[in-house]
Amino acid sequence: MNTYTQLNKLAQTRKRKLANNTYLVIRNDDGYGIRLHDTEVVIHYKDRIVLNSGGYKTVTTKARMNEYTPFNVIQKQKVWYVDGTPFKDGITFYNNGTIKGQGKDPKETIKLTKRVKQYSKDYAKEFIKGNVPAPSNGDCWGCLFHKDGKPTIGGKEHILSHLDDKYYVPSMLYNMFDSGYLSLYAKGVISEIWNDKPVNDLYSLELVSKQIQKAIYKFCARDLGLA
Repeated sequence: MNTYTQLNKLAQTRKRKLANNTYLVIRNDDGYGIRLHDTEVVIHYKDRIVLNSGGYKTVTTKARMNEYTPFNVIQKQKVWYVDGTPFKDGITFYNNGTIKGQGKDPKETIKLTKRVKQYSKDYAKEFIKGNVPAPSNGDCWGCLFHKDGKPTIGGKEHILSHLDDKYYVPSMLYNMFDSGYLSLYAKGVISEIWNDKPVNDLYSLELVSKQIQKAIYKFCARDLGLA
């Protein structure tokens, strides 16, 4: 079901749920949206198709785009491509072959991904060394008031400034406690370290370090629009 005509026929029925957390949306502008959670990841119009990850470049988002469009969305070196064209939220494919809103040179995205990976690795190292204190109101406010994967203030530039300054913001880690990237055990160890309790088990520290790397990468990657 990947064309305007097919969705138009479906819209004549009562079926709205298409898959897990995925619904058909009948828009007021004669379009049909495929909504995943709170984001219309695909919008079909008579003359074009619009793709939008909503900042959530996940496996599920990519799967819905592939299922409900005639395109092939893939990820290579953390960069999304749609039939070979670099992806960007809002990219629009017209029936006449015109493409608008495509992504930038993927080399820049790959370079930024490497920077975020290194920052995440260094963050974990500094945390284990005891150089990342407990969160406080003195933290970067863009990270302190982080909500639903996006900072309320500061935007993309404030994350880039942390990469440049090697500022390992405590609130980054704290706000990833409910992300699923940190196990209950890891959160316990992190809390002990923040409360100045010694943790001498090297295996535990290595395990926690790896989870911190993943959590911090996710924090930064989502705000920077990386997969």
